[in-house]
Amino acid sequence: MTSTELKEAAKLLRNAADEYSNHGCNDYWMDNTDENWELAEALYKNRDAGDRPERPARSEKICVHDWLLMHHLAAKLERDRT
Repeated sequence: MTSTELKEAAKLLRNAADEYSNHGCNDYWMDNTDENWELAEALYKNRDAGDRPERPARSEKICVHDWLLMHHLAAKLERDRT
């Protein structure tokens, strides 16, 4: 992606995250893989312990807050842009 594309994608994700945070349900379900669990842990790394999910059984999906995932991805896009 070009620098401009990364900037706009990050801006779009941040705007969407703000909108999604006002929805009644903020659940985003991911397959329970080691990579997705690492991502989930990264999302909640700097949050209160009560907000951090525990890894479910392998047969179940991982649930995270959709808006938090979007903010996290936007920040990564912005870092990749520089």
